[in-house]
Amino acid sequence: MAQVTGRTPGWESNDIQAADSAVPLSQAVGCAGLWRPQPFLLWSMLFVGLMFGAYTLQWRAAPYLLSDTPGYMSLAGDMKHLTLTQMHGRTPGFPLFLLLTGADQGPTRFFYYASLALHFSAVLLLAFLLLLFRVPRIGIALFLVVASTPPFVEWAAQMSTEILSEFLIVLAFVLLVAWLATRRASILAGYAVAMLWAAFTRPTFQAATVLVWFCLFACHYFGLLRISPLRLAVSMGLTVVISMASLGLYSAANYLKFGYFGTSIFPAYAVSHKVVGVLEFQIGRAHV
Repeated sequence: MAQVTGRTPGWESNDIQAADSAVPLSQAVGCAGLWRPQPFLLWSMLFVGLMFGAYTLQWRAAPYLLSDTPGYMSLAGDMKHLTLTQMHGRTPGFPLFLLLTGADQGPTRFFYYASLALHFSAVLLLAFLLLLFRVPRIGIALFLVVASTPPFVEWAAQMSTEILSEFLIVLAFVLLVAWLATRRASILAGYAVAMLWAAFTRPTFQAATVLVWFCLFACHYFGLLRISPLRLAVSMGLTVVISMASLGLYSAANYLKFGYFGTSIFPAYAVSHKVVGVLEFQIGRAHV
């Protein structure tokens, strides 16, 4: 067997560069072979596909409306006609998903199928990351089983932001890891779009790009991430600027039309603290 001399063949151009040194990418995100399709991932995809089919057959009446769904549908109607008739209490990320799935006027089966696809796609992406970071396969298999149980899938049967937010955050994290591995501008652009859509879906994610930026700089400061500080500052700074500028433009449009500067009438801090107790939530569901 050939001796490893500090660089994995074929990965020279993808080393995470420091100012005067380089750390092989294989030491940062596992071995290069994990990026290629593996039988375990193929079996995982087969399992997830079977679970997708099972849920489409089991929940034939899905999706279901929730109490806040009409607010999203109202904004979707305005977006469909490229206008704003009122200051909405919801942000446009989820209404865009309603438009794409034809559910802006009411529940559609395509919305349910798309929500299921987003959930199981997020599960597969997380399984890939766990495999990449060398988590034992038995643990990943257990994760796949648990994530496919009804308590984790039932949100796909309800017209709410949970599944879309789940997918966007997972996708953004995977793209961030991929960008650190490859430093490709197209992947960074995909990360920026995913984070921006997440911010427009849930106001609590509006500061996520800034937090990620600071976390990466902290990792660099403590020696956990070898990358040029200038590259990190410029690349992640651009994602922050794009996110803040887009949110600011939408807020400015609301201010010009309704005299309120914000993406919705519910501040992000207030929304993040609207937590329903688990027992109260379950008791309420039992009486529905």
